[in-house]
Amino acid sequence: MSENSNEELPSSELGTREYWDKAYSLEIENYKDHGDVGEIWFGEESGTKVVRYIEDNLKLFKEDDRIMDLGCGNGMLLLSLARKGFRKLTGIDYSQKAIDLAREVLDNENYFEVELLAGDIVDSAVLDDSYLILTSCNWTKDEIIEHFTNYFEFKEEIPSKKFLFGGQTGNTITQLIFTKIVREQQCA
Repeated sequence: MSENSNEELPSSELGTREYWDKAYSLEIENYKDHGDVGEIWFGEESGTKVVRYIEDNLKLFKEDDRIMDLGCGNGMLLLSLARKGFRKLTGIDYSQKAIDLAREVLDNENYFEVELLAGDIVDSAVLDDSYLILTSCNWTKDEIIEHFTNYFEFKEEIPSKKFLFGGQTGNTITQLIFTKIVREQQCA
C-alpha cells in the first residue's frame, strides 16, 4: 500500500463485537468478584477532559440537552457526568456485555436513571441529539471529520497530548466536538 493511498488497513480483532463481548464478560466477572470496573480505554484523563469541557461550556448546552456516550464501555464517563449532576445521560455500546457491566456499575452507585442501549451508533438515536463529543485513539481529526460530515458539523478539538515520530506529529487520542446538522424536511 502506498504512503498516500486512501485504502483502509485490514480490520483487527478489536473491531469485532465478539472480541468486546468476550472482554466485557471477563470484566463483569471481575466487577462482581472484586469491584474492579475494568479498563478505562482512553485513560481517566480523557474522561476528565470531556467533563471539564462540558462544565466550562455550559452556555452551549440547554438544560434539556441529552449527553450521549457512544461506545460507553463500562460507563465510567457516564458515572463521572452523573456525579457532576448531569441527568439526561445515555450510553450506547454495540457490545451487550459492555452495557451489562455499565448497568451494574451505575446501579451500584444509585444512578438508575442513566439510559443504556446496545446497538450500532449510526442506526441509533444519536442522530437526533445536539452535540457529539467523540474520543478516538484510531482515527485522526481529519478522518473523523470526513467520516461524520454527513451527520455532524465539526466545532472544536479538545487539546490532547502530542508526540513526534518519524518526523510526523500526532496525538495519543483525538477528541472532537460536533453539532448535529439540521436538515429541512422535504415535502413529497
